[in-house]
Amino acid sequence: MKTRLALIILIVIGFTRVLDAQNPHMVAPPTVTDNGVNLTVSGAVAGLGNTVLTTISLQATGIVTTKCTNPGGKVVPGQSGPQNFNITGKYMSDANGRVNFSVTTPFAKPGLCPNGNWYGEVTDVQFTSVKVWCNGILIYQQ
Repeated sequence: MKTRLALIILIVIGFTRVLDAQNPHMVAPPTVTDNGVNLTVSGAVAGLGNTVLTTISLQATGIVTTKCTNPGGKVVPGQSGPQNFNITGKYMSDANGRVNFSVTTPFAKPGLCPNGNWYGEVTDVQFTSVKVWCNGILIYQQ
């Protein structure tokens, strides 16, 4: 019984040290590219430990602009409004505990049009906030 307890304590201490050893941080500010209707963030994270499966998450908010076209070709503005965008990618760190990543938000959904006969199309997204998370730790915010 004492041997099992001692073994459990050693495992917990060892696991805690592995978690403490990870200190994810951006190597340099990421490249944030506004593609008009979506957003791409690319960069490098270090401090992960070697060959560790790493989750990079991108959260962004943007104001979506929509145009609406009816079956006759008439175009009118659709409803514009805020949308949240979330995407996650999995990457394996290299032997130096570093990950290079690039994540792109999904395309925005068009705002409402006058009725179901109109076709809505996103013409622009004005991104207002960007956050990048690494393994649940916020590493970049704009």
